[in-house]
Order: sequence, then C-alpha cells, then structure tokens
Amino acid sequence: MEADKKMLTVTILLIGALISTVTSVVVTVNQEQSAQPGDGSVALYCALSDIPDGAITTTVEWQKSREDGSKMFLARSVNPGQMTSIDPRYAIVNEGSLSISDVNVNDTGTYWCQGRVTVTMSDAQEDTKSTMLHVAGPTTPEAPPKTTKAAEKTDSPDTDGATTRQYRISLISFCFVLISFLY
Repeated sequence: MEADKKMLTVTILLIGALISTVTSVVVTVNQEQSAQPGDGSVALYCALSDIPDGAITTTVEWQKSREDGSKMFLARSVNPGQMTSIDPRYAIVNEGSLSISDVNVNDTGTYWCQGRVTVTMSDAQEDTKSTMLHVAGPTTPEAPPKTTKAAEKTDSPDTDGATTRQYRISLISFCFVLISFLY
C-alpha cells in the first residue's frame, strides 16, 4: 500500500514536469519595414505570445546591431509601464513594439526584439527575433546617443543571433531527487 502511494506521487510529479515544459514564450516581429526621413516616427512591431499563466514578469528588450556585429541596447520594458531607454527617441509601445521618433537614415539596420517571461524564481523563458528597418535618403553623420543614468545601470545580455534560448530548471530533476528520497 505504501509503495502504491509513492508510485502515485512520483507519477503525478512526472506528469506535472512534462506539462510545465510544453509551453514557451514566442516572439513575433515583422520581417522588414521601410520609412523616409521626415516621416516623424516609425514603430517596429513585436509581440509576445504563449505567455504562461501566472507569469511574474514579462520583459521586452530592443537592441540594434552595430557594424562590428555587437548589439546596442535601445529600450527595455518590464511588465508594461516600467520602461528604460538609452535615448528619448526610443520607446516601447503597445506592450512590445519599438517606436523610433525623428526617424533618419542612420536608423537603418537590424533590430532585435527579445521577450523574456519569468514564471517562478527558477523558471524563465526567452525568445529573440530580428527585423530590418530601411530608411531611404542621404546619410548624415549622427552623434552617439546620450546615455541616461538608468540605461547605464541596466544589464543588457548579448543575444546570440535569432536562436531561441530557454532557461529552465527542470522539474524532472526534482522528481528524480524526490524518488531517491522516497526510496
């Protein structure tokens, strides 16, 4: 009878572990967008889907590729409403899209939208997608963006291409520890 209880407990834990690994956050962006200098502003679309129920935090971060291949942090929004930006021209709107005001030809490039969802202290999911912005017109030299104190203090992880990275501490490992403890 005691062995049956232990087996039922282990089975329930394993099923819970398998169910918890099925869903993961998905980032969706438009492939490419064009603009003209003087258009005012442009918004690069980004949306998160498949957000697990009970998510503690939802973070959207935008970066732009530099000529040397590195990425420059532009803006981050944590739980819509708490935004940090390197320059007032950049803002995250509509829960994920990047709005660039006073768009100019120097804004041409590859932009990266990274979505990160924290479900528990040990369970976070992440996805990153890229999009292109083409701004037609003559090139004008641009001063580097002013860094605000808030932007200096933020940690901006370097994403690795368009690969999806998910960070999870598997409940299956927990189940094996529990099985060892029970037996």
